[in-house]
Amino acid sequence: MRGQKKVNTQWHLYCLVHNIEKLAHHRYAM
Repeated sequence: MRGQKKVNTQWHLYCLVHNIEKLAHHRYAM
């Protein structure tokens, strides 16, 4: 179970980056 926390952290980082990119593209599209 120790590795699970590391995976969750990486997953949250991935989601964060993805959301920032999505927001950036949305702003540029306007």
